[in-house]
Amino acid sequence: MSRKSWTVFWLVALLLLFVFNGSLLITDSVESNYALTAKEMVVSGDWLSPQIYGQYWFDKPVFFYWLTALGFKIFGFTEFAARFFPSCFGLAGLGLLIWGQKNFLMIKLLFTVV
Repeated sequence: MSRKSWTVFWLVALLLLFVFNGSLLITDSVESNYALTAKEMVVSGDWLSPQIYGQYWFDKPVFFYWLTALGFKIFGFTEFAARFFPSCFGLAGLGLLIWGQKNFLMIKLLFTVV
């Protein structure tokens, strides 16, 4: 792919992952549970024991809640903040996929030669 094509690809990825990130309300019950748990972390100040509605909630590893809570601390309690770090990981996943595809072809070529 040309440099211009890669630039367009990454700009579209950024547009889809970040610009429209806050335009959809959190309506999914699972996403709302995770966002509410992180919000309660920020409000209560208890960053070690995730809680939802006053009950301990260990549905996900605490690192996910920390990232979402950090998004809330940076951007406020918004949909964009709740989805910011998952979008960052989505962008990193795209980069890793492209990197792996390029390196896979090189490894395949090396195994073919050997």
